[in-house]
Parts: sequence; C-alpha cells; structure tokens
Amino acid sequence: SKPLQSTGRPEAVAWWTGHSRKRKPTLTNVEKFDMQWNIWWGQLNPSWRREVDGEMAREEHGGWGALKASGINGLFTVMVCLKWWKEELGDSAAVGDWVHAVADVTWV
Repeated sequence: SKPLQSTGRPEAVAWWTGHSRKRKPTLTNVEKFDMQWNIWWGQLNPSWRREVDGEMAREEHGGWGALKASGINGLFTVMVCLKWWKEELGDSAAVGDWVHAVADVTWV
C-alpha cells in the first residue's frame, strides 16, 4: 500500500522519519503539535467526512482514499503521533483535544 500523504504532517513526524524512526522527537510546543496533527488528520480524511463546523462526520458516505495506508508509513504513524502527544500532555487539563482525536481515529 502507499504511504500517508506527508503534506501538512507535523514537523515531529518529518524529524522522526528522517532519523530512521529510532528516537522519539522532542515536542517543544504541545499546542503547536496539536494544531499540526489536527490539520494533517483533516487532510488525510476523505472530503465526505469534513463538515461545516469543523467536526468530522461519523456516517460513512464514500471511500477511505488516502487513509487506506498500512504499515510503518500508514496509520501506524498516526497512532505513534497520538502516543507522543499524550506522553507530553501527562495529566494536564489540555487532554481534551487528545481524547477527541483518539475517539475520531478509533471511529475510523
């Protein structure tokens, strides 16, 4: 299968792949990572999932296109990003965005 698109992905993913995925990147700005991840996730999803209010639709109305990417360059990378994000958040109050992201990835 083909890899996920790299356009718009978080800078940390580019760093990680550039270092042969051997070390976890340092997320110096969790808010920036949150924003970058959400933009990338939105771009990866098919257009039928995007709704006017910015939420992602949870009724299937078409194919999955770019998200049909398996292996180390596929949804695995999305999951690794969620892991990094949570590790940086710890028990902070900002965990809400992460929980929302996990719920959406789980739905997919």
